[in-house]
Amino acid sequence: MPEDQRTIENRVRASWRVRACTAGLCTGAQVFLLGTGAAMPLALNGAWIASLCALPAAALVALCGRRACAAPRRDGPLSRALFLLLGATLLLCAVFALASLVNLAGETLLVQARAAWIAAYALAACALCACFGGAGVGRLCFSLRWMMPLLLGLAALTQREARIEGLFPLLGTGGRPLLAACACMLGASAPALLLMLPPPELREAGEAARACPVPGAGFFVVRVLAGAAVGVLLLFAASVCITYEAIEASGEWGVRLHIVADTQAHEGVTQTLLTVLELTATELLAAATLSAAEQAIVRALPAAGRHRAGLAALVLLLAAALSAMTVNGFVWALYAAPLLFAPALVLALCHGRLGDRAP
Repeated sequence: MPEDQRTIENRVRASWRVRACTAGLCTGAQVFLLGTGAAMPLALNGAWIASLCALPAAALVALCGRRACAAPRRDGPLSRALFLLLGATLLLCAVFALASLVNLAGETLLVQARAAWIAAYALAACALCACFGGAGVGRLCFSLRWMMPLLLGLAALTQREARIEGLFPLLGTGGRPLLAACACMLGASAPALLLMLPPPELREAGEAARACPVPGAGFFVVRVLAGAAVGVLLLFAASVCITYEAIEASGEWGVRLHIVADTQAHEGVTQTLLTVLELTATELLAAATLSAAEQAIVRALPAAGRHRAGLAALVLLLAAALSAMTVNGFVWALYAAPLLFAPALVLALCHGRLGDRAP
């Protein structure tokens, strides 16, 4: 193989690695956010068991995403409709991530701040990241992928003296609530839909780069499962070191998002760093899914790519959703997030219509 071709293939593979690691980080963050938000009120300390259902769902979406990227390009009405559905689903992921960030920040670092101001700053940061394009957001996620294992280490440090009091009863509130929590956790696989879109930089890399083969299914599935597994372990840390009664009493979403060993936050550098990393991972989830939503919308409606009109429209929709939740309550994000698995399943089943490779 010529040296130039080998170099091109190595760069293309690196682009796919960035994309896969971004999807893994986002899926792990979504597992934790949805687990604390929707599964924990249902199953209490059994929420981490329910989150295990997100693993096969994320693997399925990742597998179908790989097949979609390897499929030939289609431009019919059904394909455009599916790309619009993909963009809407990823936008809802961004809405859920920013709603989570507002609740976590309001209960930890910005207790005195108004929710509207927190939402405005979070939206501005998300939009600014997306302005640099999907390639820039992906590289940022890739460079900060170490956050996920570091979050686990910090969670262990904050709870090193805690007793595992919340492990029993093992099924939390019982079998039926646990099954309901399992159904809710399927929506945590939605960020893996990032893999149904090729890395943005490949579109400008030339014909030789676009002709390079897509890596195998294991390349994507392993990285997505690694991120999702970290989310499960973080949810385990948030569940088992708090008593059954304490979880039941923590009615606020932001309180459950805060990983502590008991009902009172621990002061110190370790706890603060843990909270900052939680907020950073959540912001990256919002930025990555917003940027991918723009890519999907432009793929369906090429005119939306002029002057970043598609991104502007998505940011306005995101701002409208956050404004509505600021007035009516962020609990609406919790009601909608578990339903994300429905469009994810439709897109997975129709992955052949989402191809973007030159025939």
